[in-house]
Amino acid sequence: MRDYKYILRRFNAIFGDRRINSISSEDIKEYFDRFDNYKRTAVHIYLKSFFEFCCGKANPYAINGKGWINYNPINYKVPQYIPNEVEVLPYDAVIQMLLEIEDRNYKSQKGEQRGQRSKNEVLCYYLFRLFSCVRREEFVRLIEIGGKDILTNKFIDLERRRIILTTEIYRKKGSVNNNGSGRIFSPICDTFFSWIEWMVKNKIELKYPMGRLEEYELKKVCEKYKLKKRNILRHTAITYHILNFKDTMLSCKNAGTSLRIIESHYLCKNIPTAEGESFYELNVEKAIELNIIN
Repeated sequence: MRDYKYILRRFNAIFGDRRINSISSEDIKEYFDRFDNYKRTAVHIYLKSFFEFCCGKANPYAINGKGWINYNPINYKVPQYIPNEVEVLPYDAVIQMLLEIEDRNYKSQKGEQRGQRSKNEVLCYYLFRLFSCVRREEFVRLIEIGGKDILTNKFIDLERRRIILTTEIYRKKGSVNNNGSGRIFSPICDTFFSWIEWMVKNKIELKYPMGRLEEYELKKVCEKYKLKKRNILRHTAITYHILNFKDTMLSCKNAGTSLRIIESHYLCKNIPTAEGESFYELNVEKAIELNIIN
């Protein structure tokens, strides 16, 4: 419902003073062209399904199948989706991002203390995302359902060095998840495991950096390198995983994506192998040398 409210509020701001019958397909196409490529299809699907509901389709409140309106202005097929090129953070940009992290207090507009971002917690967030290849939503559900404590999180199996992403976490439905069986990230490599041990030793909890300063360091680095921030952590994680392990099927399994996506989005990237290998050498000792941690 939240997505519907957001999309309809914006639609109403443009067409709110017009009758439905006066809105033409040309008006709608012009409206969709204002959206970024990745948003256009989603907005089309939401609006079309909303107006079909208003016309009486699967509407339990329609009397004798007659809807509230007789005309659906969105009566053509979904606009063709043109995939955007995958953006990947260079290794130097990753290091700069991690060096930018510091303890920060954030306040309300009235100057009142609203909260604090712990440097170690934000560092662990970025590293966990980059090593585990999880999506943002998966990371959030991992801690909301499994718990913030790594030792007691029911999805993190330290004994077998694996992360179990059940259907509670991994909800993407597609060719790689037709049976709703989830996926298992395995094995947790030595570098990633050294960071997990460091988190446990220092009693650092897994947290998503919420608030006004959400992913502040990532935004700053993307602006400097003129990169698009959307999904860049996951794209970087998958790319580095492929470059370091050189096992396409392992990367498919751990990232929860298809071979077709790996081939069309990641294998075609002209990125030096050393970038991925350098990242997987970034263990706790290396981070101390680089002054990422004390």
